[in-house]
Amino acid sequence: SEARSSTAEPTVPTVTKPFSVVFGKYLAENKERQPRTQSQILFGFLKFTAAIGGDKPVGDITREAGRTYKEAMLSKNLGAASVNKYLHGLSRCLEWAKGNGYVPEAWVNPIKVLMFAKKVVRKQATKSIRFTDEELTAIFNDAEFTGWKTRHPEFYYGLLALLLTAARREEVYQLDKADLRQDSKTGVWCFHLLDGGDEDKEK
Repeated sequence: SEARSSTAEPTVPTVTKPFSVVFGKYLAENKERQPRTQSQILFGFLKFTAAIGGDKPVGDITREAGRTYKEAMLSKNLGAASVNKYLHGLSRCLEWAKGNGYVPEAWVNPIKVLMFAKKVVRKQATKSIRFTDEELTAIFNDAEFTGWKTRHPEFYYGLLALLLTAARREEVYQLDKADLRQDSKTGVWCFHLLDGGDEDKEK
């Protein structure tokens, strides 16, 4: 009888498409999103490829690559919530890639474990940093914001009210026309706000 070779066949590495191709298809399939949201997601993916030194096969994305991306964002002073937002977007794309067969079933998403714990995000969220006058001027003079005056007046005037009164969002957005009053002594117009207790408070 013929002798059979006991030499095992070499393992052929799984070839996967470039990440740029995969996330392009991911964005195309989810094109019903708002253009602004799509742009933010694309921006995050481009930041990722820049951080890891360029495009690579989606199946070759490792936890080390994700950590490099995370550290690059932290070096730019992004907070935990912002870092998690970008990591979550990347993770969703990779999950979509697996669900659509761009990586093997045995492949494990390496990005999920890199996100900050919720308690870290909450702890950072309690720290507030005041806007500078220059930052406020840039925000409220921006063409997108001023365009809301006609397209979304509820957003435009609501944000202005928040800026000028330092009231809480819930206080401002429950206001009615009757809550805009003029002081009989000074002639100053003010908002009549409920302060959360039994007494009203004017601002």
